[in-house]
Amino acid sequence: MINPSEENLLGYLIRANEEHEQEELAEQIRCDAKLRKDCQLLHSGLALPAADEEHLDPPSLLAARTCEKLWNLVDSGEFPKLLSVSKTAAAESASQAAATIQPPAELSSLPASRSTASAGYSPPNSDNELNRPKRRWHWLDLAVASSVLVVIGGVLTSQVLSSRTQGLELSCRNNLQTMYSGFTNFASMNGNRLTTAHERGPLAFAGSYGPILRRAGYLPNERTLLCPESGLAQDLDTHLPTIEELEQASPGDLTQLQRRAGGTYHVTLGYLQNGKYQAVRLLNRPQYALLSDPVATDKQPGHNHGRRGQNVLFDNGSVRFITECQLHGCRDHYYQNDAGQEAPGLHQDDSVLVESGVSTLR
Repeated sequence: MINPSEENLLGYLIRANEEHEQEELAEQIRCDAKLRKDCQLLHSGLALPAADEEHLDPPSLLAARTCEKLWNLVDSGEFPKLLSVSKTAAAESASQAAATIQPPAELSSLPASRSTASAGYSPPNSDNELNRPKRRWHWLDLAVASSVLVVIGGVLTSQVLSSRTQGLELSCRNNLQTMYSGFTNFASMNGNRLTTAHERGPLAFAGSYGPILRRAGYLPNERTLLCPESGLAQDLDTHLPTIEELEQASPGDLTQLQRRAGGTYHVTLGYLQNGKYQAVRLLNRPQYALLSDPVATDKQPGHNHGRRGQNVLFDNGSVRFITECQLHGCRDHYYQNDAGQEAPGLHQDDSVLVESGVSTLR
């Protein structure tokens, strides 16, 4: 049996319940005086309109035709002539129909004192009630929208590329700072020199500092030796050879392994003193270059972070981005010795940066 709650009784009055529910509630109301009284109170609160109230439906699609006429006038340029038309008049012309709620037959004999005056329903006066047709897009609208999208796309693309370039440059600087820590730790245990000088053998090449520092435990991550923009860094399977692999390599494979052992950075080659090769000593010099990105030239721009230049690590631990092959006010060319050659320096302040694999004695 359906529960004669206030909600169900209200549904009974406005005929919103299912047919079988209406029948059950009608039977309960006939048998229960309290339910009849409750229904009378709900009925009086609904302010039902009179059953004989005249109701006229507006012409079919009147609001749609009125709005279409209005927007045709707007598109034709006659809109200024319509400014004097009030929004109230436009809304009233859309619709004035109201739904009439008929009470159940069982309550037709309710006392007149319990009923209220009939009232019609008028829709709210709002422009949203008008079913406006969508305006057509003209070629000029499309051209303006396309231009805006192109400009936004260009700005976003530029910002993304700039952010990526800055991120890679910062990663490169961090790599250089990490390698400087390995240099200082190794030098503190080896007479303040970067690495033991090798004149001959599988470690007699620039870049041997990489496997030497790794074996000594001063450079645990081999990928620190790779510039983030290089192809080797982007290949997750890249492996840099160890000292054991260099010592066991055949003469045909040794050259290729030496080129990879020092990673992608250029490193100082050392210098000659009295015809004998010497390893570099750390003397806290602000203009002596220890490591750098590959040098950029007109023929080989290199991966220099979107600019024609390179990050350089100096003897005092600082990292600077320079666009030339030497600092302003410094006569030392960082990629050639004082004789203009890609060979060991001629004295201890003559820094020469070369790629991994270059022989210490040439």
